Amino acid sequence: MTLRFLTPHLPWHHTSVSEDAVRYDLQLRLKHALERGDLEEVQACVEVRPRAFTKPAKWYKVFTPWAKKNNERWLSVGANAKDFVYDEQDLLGGEKFSLPIHCLCGSPGFDSQKAGVLLYLLATGFLDDEDLLVVDSSLNTPLHLCCTCALPETLRVLLKRLPDGRGQRRRNIDGKTPVDLAVEMPNLSCLRLLSWTNLTGLDETRRKFDRVADRLEEQQQQQQDSQLEDKSRRKMIYLGSWSMGAGSSAVIQENDDDRILEVQRLTAELSLYCGLSSADADNLLKYHRYEIDEATKAFEEDPIKALQDAGVSKIPKYLLDEAKERGGQRSGGNLSRWGVSSVEAPTTDTSVVEEGKISTENRCPVCFDDLTDENAKCYKLLPCKHPVCDQCLTCHIK
Repeated sequence: MTLRFLTPHLPWHHTSVSEDAVRYDLQLRLKHALERGDLEEVQACVEVRPRAFTKPAKWYKVFTPWAKKNNERWLSVGANAKDFVYDEQDLLGGEKFSLPIHCLCGSPGFDSQKAGVLLYLLATGFLDDEDLLVVDSSLNTPLHLCCTCALPETLRVLLKRLPDGRGQRRRNIDGKTPVDLAVEMPNLSCLRLLSWTNLTGLDETRRKFDRVADRLEEQQQQQQDSQLEDKSRRKMIYLGSWSMGAGSSAVIQENDDDRILEVQRLTAELSLYCGLSSADADNLLKYHRYEIDEATKAFEEDPIKALQDAGVSKIPKYLLDEAKERGGQRSGGNLSRWGVSSVEAPTTDTSVVEEGKISTENRCPVCFDDLTDENAKCYKLLPCKHPVCDQCLTCHIK
């Protein structure tokens, strides 16, 4: 017989189309819909043309290697008249033999959709509880197939209709139970479901589950930890070639925008703390590879030397005044050895030194405005004891 495939748009009542051709076409459509978990297509096949499935099921004789070895004939039929049998040797040229329930549970993927399809078929009476343990040509029950294809949601629906571990001792042609197949996968979700429903006489299965479950949980935890470690390693983008290794305070960002914002924040923080301009603070940070702690420490030990090492050519005047006042104790005594020109160096007149002392102690290091008591501008003291006006502080924070 030549198999004819019909499209949904072709009228099924056409006289030129035989009833067998319509029936086989709907069966194939249902088979593929079950494998995909397509509920709408399943409803169309079952409800639109129900009489295609109401003929008595054919008895197919399938001789498996196991049956031949034992000189026994193995028969498989549907549990009721609404079932039909896929003889794939006729339809698809294969050796397999299955029912709709095997097509639903015997293909991987679409687990949640297949669970919904199974509930629909059970609710409409297309399948009943006896169909849930029908074997295919390899003696696999739907429980075997769900464990092999990793369908825990579909397996949950099956187990609710098979109480007290019913069918879980069935063995396929290889002598394996559903628990054995779940262990081989391995599939921890299916193992848990099988263990929780084994309420009577399955102590050996429970021990096997406990032993394998512990091993699987440990493997899954190690896999999750490895994935998190790989993910964090991929996200770690250092601040350029000057980034430091482990233990440093170098900032790590995920993209260039965050990196730029972090560099700006570090520059503003160092500028306010040391009383430097943004350009000088940026040079100092770059020299110390954006290690703000090291940059601050170097500046506190010798500010003029730290700036000269960072490539700053023009030292701020207030630093020169402080160095002159301390007699060069912090900067090495002789300012000329740092390359400070005579124009930038302060005068040696004592009165000018005193005047500079007063001006530097009460002057904003950013805008150099006078912050004496007579001045109306408000200011705050930085950690380095230098006053800074509120306007400059607000701008740097922004």
